[in-house]
Amino acid sequence: MSEADRHGNHTRLLHAGAPRLHDGIGPVNVPVVRTSTVRFDSVETLA
Repeated sequence: MSEADRHGNHTRLLHAGAPRLHDGIGPVNVPVVRTSTVRFDSVETLA
């Protein structure tokens, strides 16, 4: 069974956003991004 099959979609999405390791070392969490405006392609995308 592949690693992709063992993990659910949410787990894979969280790991996909993780920063890459450099020589086996890296931060645990992705950087926090703060924003006051979120844009969507359309109202349908928003819903």
